[in-house]
Amino acid sequence: DPHETVALCTIQGIYPDATPLELRKELDYLKDRSLVTLDKKPSGQWICGLTHYGVDIAEYTIECHPGIARPEKYWANGGT
Repeated sequence: DPHETVALCTIQGIYPDATPLELRKELDYLKDRSLVTLDKKPSGQWICGLTHYGVDIAEYTIECHPGIARPEKYWANGGT
């Protein structure tokens, strides 16, 4: 599972002004919905990973509940 710094760098590729505090807030939210796992180390570092539900959301194999942002499945309407 990736360190939170890897997740933050990835997110900042899309949202350059994203902060570590915002990431942690969103990770807590996703954990509450059983979409990610969090290992909050005593040193202050967080390690995050996708649960099987998180993978299903990312792969569009299950419906996405309100409150979870996900791009529209563009390839379902004839896109490539």
